[in-house]
Amino acid sequence: ADIRLARELLGFTPSVSFEEGLRRTLAWLRNA
Repeated sequence: ADIRLARELLGFTPSVSFEEGLRRTLAWLRNA
């Protein structure tokens, strides 16, 4: 995935890998 747009818009730099972030997001959605 290309996160350059997110970085530019939000000044966002991921502190976890994309894969780990995706895993956390999916886990969060399941528990929501």
